[in-house]
Amino acid sequence: MAKTTTDILNTLNLLSWDVLACGRQRGWVTAGDLSRFATSCLSSALSDEKLNAVAELASAEKLSATEVDQSLSQLSPEPSRQECRELDCWRLAMLIKLQSQDLGWDEKVTRLEEVAAEFGYPADMQGCSRYSTGTSDPLDEMEWVIMNLRNQLGVG
Repeated sequence: MAKTTTDILNTLNLLSWDVLACGRQRGWVTAGDLSRFATSCLSSALSDEKLNAVAELASAEKLSATEVDQSLSQLSPEPSRQECRELDCWRLAMLIKLQSQDLGWDEKVTRLEEVAAEFGYPADMQGCSRYSTGTSDPLDEMEWVIMNLRNQLGVG
């Protein structure tokens, strides 16, 4: 079974409540994603104030969107000052997922262009389009972006 973006984030040890809150705001996180992460957190030492919210999110699939958002806001109460980092975590995971997909060049580049658009065409992804003025292949540029994001985020 193909890994989801949240699975990739978890494998890279980049999954956190702040990253999940950032992803939820953008529609990238499902109730199932929240439930799986909350369930894994229940076995760790949690403060009393966080335990209730994590326990609620462990059954996020049974909660309304409002209830999910309320519990999530208790674990990631303010929009993060490091939102760029959180967005870079998501961007890295989406690029790694795309990299692993067995697609033809045209379809893979089309999806790469969609990822760039999703993130507002970051400067480091300028070469990730068939329409770029650079001389590199967009998929080679994607590899470069992945490597740089891994270094920037401190994941091997």
